[in-house]
Amino acid sequence: VQVWHAMGAFKKFGYSRSSAEKNSLTHKNYTEAIVSSPEIKSVYAQAFGIDENRIKPVGVPRTDLLFDAEYRKETVCRLFEKQPKLKGKKICLFAPTFRGNNVNDAYYPADFLDIAKLVQALGDDWAIIIKYHPFIKNVPEIPEGLADRVFDFGDEREINDILFITDVLVTDYSSVIFENAILNNPSVLYAPDLSEYNGERGFYFEYDAYSCGQVVEKQENLAKAIKEAGNDTDKLETFKKRFVSLCDGHSSRRFVEEI
Repeated sequence: VQVWHAMGAFKKFGYSRSSAEKNSLTHKNYTEAIVSSPEIKSVYAQAFGIDENRIKPVGVPRTDLLFDAEYRKETVCRLFEKQPKLKGKKICLFAPTFRGNNVNDAYYPADFLDIAKLVQALGDDWAIIIKYHPFIKNVPEIPEGLADRVFDFGDEREINDILFITDVLVTDYSSVIFENAILNNPSVLYAPDLSEYNGERGFYFEYDAYSCGQVVEKQENLAKAIKEAGNDTDKLETFKKRFVSLCDGHSSRRFVEEI
């Protein structure tokens, strides 16, 4: 049973990719695979090269933890103890995915974000947590003058833990948008290289369908989008129904019953 490492249906993977080896046996031996919503069964059937009746819409078991009130309380306390300067601030989590082919050449373009300008544009009410994809090794150092407003949480294994204290998520092509939506957090998609990335990898739906806030391609518009994020609750609910409707804290039970 393939439970997969991501959920939803964002950037193309498996046999959906134009670069996929069509005769490869990768994925094709699964007995079943699970998905986070009935609406994306066909996407996973295509990506895995298996019949749609083998795709079971039960939700994603690991997301049950997001509904665990005690775990959430303990995690929030731990993170604020780790960095007390976050208390009383609105928190923006900046979590872009990597560019490059794999762990050996992964990077994030340094010229995409001037962190000092973003801090200034957001104002004193905000703090920024940075969590790059773990493949990215050359992480820029935080300027000394920003040490009380910008915090590197790269040592946190689980990005989902950070979502418990996040007010607005900023990412680009990461599936963390789905866990973030389960928690009803707003998001902004910041993608200066959107046309290039779309041409190389491609998405299952139109890119702006993945944002519960705004799509931003220039940093000069990013702070405004972050401050305005969260105003469109209808867009968030539509997003959740399409991609994560079965992630409700009971996915593990349905998984066991179905499989």
